[in-house]
Amino acid sequence: MAPFAIAALALAACTSAPSAPSGDSSAPAAPAQSAAQPAPQGDDQAAPQSTPGTQTPAPTQAVMGALPDAGVGAIAAALATQPGTVVGLDDGIDDNGEWEVDILPDGANKAVEVKVLNGQVTGTQPDTDDDDVLSVQGMTVPIEAAITKAFTMLQGTFDSADLEMLNGVPTWVIDIDPPNMADDDQKVQINAVTGEAVLVAD
Repeated sequence: MAPFAIAALALAACTSAPSAPSGDSSAPAAPAQSAAQPAPQGDDQAAPQSTPGTQTPAPTQAVMGALPDAGVGAIAAALATQPGTVVGLDDGIDDNGEWEVDILPDGANKAVEVKVLNGQVTGTQPDTDDDDVLSVQGMTVPIEAAITKAFTMLQGTFDSADLEMLNGVPTWVIDIDPPNMADDDQKVQINAVTGEAVLVAD
């Protein structure tokens, strides 16, 4: 029996397939998303508010030798909105017909400025005068009586009235425009306790 030689030659050739070149396998980065810009807002400016039911105010009609009806009405309208004691009044000729009434509320230490146009209150704000509380103490002559008294002393038209402390005495200072309007205001000082005219200055 012929020897059967089985020569098994195992030639293991481990040939590893070359790996594919590792190129930049990462996908190109997407451009960064820009933050969305807010839509432009509209103009925030509020529409101008107009006083309801009013037209361009007529100039305050000056009345020779008396407080105009517009001034009497301004006092009444202001007191209806802010009760208290009237300590000042300014005509509306320089403010397009808008009167200013200064009122010291009961128990308060600061007056309130009340704006009145055509008999209607248009706004209020604190007054900055520090003499109002002292001035109103002992005061017995109201503003209307002081103005009436002033016109017995001087001729002209009403400009303003203010309650002040002068030499320790509550005193109404009344400014009156002269009839020809060429000179400066004339002033009458009325003792707010006795009602007497204590000084007349041209």
